[in-house]
Amino acid sequence: GKALEFKRAEKDQTEVLDRLFDKYVGKALEFKRAEKDQTEVLDRLFDKYVGKALEFKRENCTELFPSSDLALVGCLCNLFGALATLENGVNPADSDFYDRMIELWFVFSLIWSI
Repeated sequence: GKALEFKRAEKDQTEVLDRLFDKYVGKALEFKRAEKDQTEVLDRLFDKYVGKALEFKRENCTELFPSSDLALVGCLCNLFGALATLENGVNPADSDFYDRMIELWFVFSLIWSI
């Protein structure tokens, strides 16, 4: 019946969005791979923070104009890309603080985008 068709369509839409989300995150990580291997750190940070932040926003926040998760992650990646620079302390030559500075700018970007 109609309920079963709706469930199938909802499942298909969720699978498509999951694939797009993974593809977008992958592209964002590829963008940052040009720098001294940030991939491992960014993978860990995405796993640690992004899913929880999106879930918190969905459950606890009301938006005047709803945003898709994909758009929010896009904003996160763009903001992080603009802020995680040598001028802002993300210096690959500084092995003591390099990963920490990436995390600090990532969390800052996460807060202001998601």
